[in-house]
Amino acid sequence: MRRQAALAMIFGGMIIAFLAPILGQLAQDDKQMIKVSAGLIVLGAVIIFSGAMLGLE
Repeated sequence: MRRQAALAMIFGGMIIAFLAPILGQLAQDDKQMIKVSAGLIVLGAVIIFSGAMLGLE
């Protein structure tokens, strides 16, 4: 069960991290949306890292 949760976290984080740059490109000159996009990339990375650590236990 823990391994499945770790894989779900890793894949979920990858989806968030891959979709965030698309949002950033759509934002064009909107500084707030670019910040949101950068925050989503960081959030995706944290979720991936947490899932990897959970999988290693």
